[in-house]
Amino acid sequence: MRVIKGFPKYSVDRNGEVWSMMTLSNRQPPALPRKLSKYKMLGYWQVTLMKHGRNCKRLIHSLVLEAYVGKRPKGYQCRHLNGKRNDNRLENLRWGTRSENQMDRVRHGTDNRGERHGMSKYTKIDVVKIRELCKIHQQKDVAKMLNMPKSTVSSIARGESWGHVPNPPVKNI
Repeated sequence: MRVIKGFPKYSVDRNGEVWSMMTLSNRQPPALPRKLSKYKMLGYWQVTLMKHGRNCKRLIHSLVLEAYVGKRPKGYQCRHLNGKRNDNRLENLRWGTRSENQMDRVRHGTDNRGERHGMSKYTKIDVVKIRELCKIHQQKDVAKMLNMPKSTVSSIARGESWGHVPNPPVKNI
């Protein structure tokens, strides 16, 4: 266990468990460390620590990395290497760039591109159909056929949107 920087009465272990080194009354030293309760916020485990009589909410994955690896480098995020937000073991965590974190999400299948995006109106099948139609018709005609905005058809056909769908984009006619 390592003491949490800025919170000397708390420790975190390599498995992502957070421990209190004080009693509930805070008047005498505890006989043994007490494991804190954790709760989920947006899929990530958090704990509430006390400092100067105030509650401080902290993400457990950040506490583990800060205690065992060091301070978070500027512009870096916590990466969960196996894609499971609730796995806060040290061997599953790394500091990384936003780009690395996004590539992890793609690799794990937890990204929200395409149909997985909450605002998506189209599917992969629609995209392939649009691209195939654009090979033999003008984009404005495809837009009329499918009752879609021309800008959307053009963006899909050129691969500006839905670029992750494996179908070679076509050039604007």
